[in-house]
Amino acid sequence: MPRRIIVTRKDGSVRETEIMFDRASGKYCFVNLTSHHVCACRFDTEEEAIKDLDNDNFVDHYDIILIT
Repeated sequence: MPRRIIVTRKDGSVRETEIMFDRASGKYCFVNLTSHHVCACRFDTEEEAIKDLDNDNFVDHYDIILIT
C-alpha cells in the first residue's frame, strides 16, 4: 500500500515524500515530492526505508499517511 510520509527536519522545513519501487534496481527509494528529487539510496523493503528515517540526524519527526 502506498505511503506518503511528511518529514519535518530539525531546521523546521517540511518535506512530502513517498517510498516508490524502482524497477531498474528492484529496490525501494524515497521520492521527495516537494523538490521532485529521487534519493540515490536504495532499500530492500519499505520498512527498511522507514527505519532509515529513524537514523537520519536531520529528521526531527515524520508522519506516515497510508494512501488508499
